[in-house]
Amino acid sequence: MTGSRKGIAAAGAVLLMIVGLFPIAVKAAGTYDLLRIDASPRGAALGSFPVSLSYHDLSAVMHNPAGLVHLEGKQASVVYNDLPLDPAGGFLAYGQPMAQGYVGVGVTYLDYGEFDRIATFDAGTEGSFGASEFLVSGSYGRVLPWAEGLSAGATVKFMYGSIEEYTSSAVGLDLGLLWRTGYHDWDVAASASNLGTQLSSYDGFTESLPTTFRVGIAKQLEHLPLQLTATGHYELEEDIFATFAGEFTVDPKLLLRVGYTTLATDFKVESDRDSIAGFSAGIGVRHKQLRLDYAVYAMGALGEVHRIGIGATL
Repeated sequence: MTGSRKGIAAAGAVLLMIVGLFPIAVKAAGTYDLLRIDASPRGAALGSFPVSLSYHDLSAVMHNPAGLVHLEGKQASVVYNDLPLDPAGGFLAYGQPMAQGYVGVGVTYLDYGEFDRIATFDAGTEGSFGASEFLVSGSYGRVLPWAEGLSAGATVKFMYGSIEEYTSSAVGLDLGLLWRTGYHDWDVAASASNLGTQLSSYDGFTESLPTTFRVGIAKQLEHLPLQLTATGHYELEEDIFATFAGEFTVDPKLLLRVGYTTLATDFKVESDRDSIAGFSAGIGVRHKQLRLDYAVYAMGALGEVHRIGIGATL
């Protein structure tokens, strides 16, 4: 059997494994909004969760852990997110190679801000309360021996949320596959994210994880320093949507990014900002071992999401 056929067989085996977990995942479709947010500036600029481009930086721990094996040396990353209205958050990650594969750990935090406490509709405010969520993850990726460029990875997550004195916790699992085919610079990827369950609930209110399946392709153009990608997303009990993006390498030290999501229709409310809803853009600057990334993501009348991150090869 040729290497290419072995790669196709391996990809099929991992996809069957992901599909085989579908009945388990059905029990875990729901909210936990932190898991829906791509905290990476590069990922956000490329439409969010570009699973087939997960091999550039530590955002692989969120997008597709199979991409970790393509990172070189020890890596560290810190990101700040400014969301519409009050919420704000951040992302910290560290990764390093092992004898077999690459490991990464990450912490994501989201503060929803302060809310007025109102007992009834006709009553006045009775103080305020806060709400927040944080996520701790550990990832591992390694090369599979069945075909050149084929890798797989997994991420284990623990999530904790609080609303005033109420708390909730959950555990989850991500699985990913990435095949850098070597055929005319085509890359193919698939992932299953947020397979898991709630451990404790907010005062008995049961929530579920937003289990999501993604399939993506990427292509480096032959005569232009532009890499294009398309990703299909399916969250259980939700609509299927797609993202399209491109990353243009002006210079090895300067990258420009743009993306679009078909979720744009959800952001449109007949306002003067509807025309930019769903579009994203960003810039990446590289200097020696340091990386600076910025992204803005337009949500129509809701406003824009801004992300800025600093990464380094240690």
